[in-house]
Amino acid sequence: MRDDEWDREWEEFGREMASFGREMARFSREIKLQASLKDYPGIARVYDQGTVPGSGELYCVMELVSGESLLDKLKRKDLPRTE
Repeated sequence: MRDDEWDREWEEFGREMASFGREMARFSREIKLQASLKDYPGIARVYDQGTVPGSGELYCVMELVSGESLLDKLKRKDLPRTE
């Protein structure tokens, strides 16, 4: 690989890593926000969130809500404005 090709590859890698870091930060902010909405109607509770030791992956433990998924409702086009 020539130096200019290596430089382009390295720059692309840097852009991907910066984007990944922004996405991880956003995920973390959104989970913390959702966790602050305790007992809010229509929002699943967040029980725990953090980072997996060793891998650095983020995780979120949420309340299991029974019933039909939003995706299924949207596919049926049967979502009243009140929901």
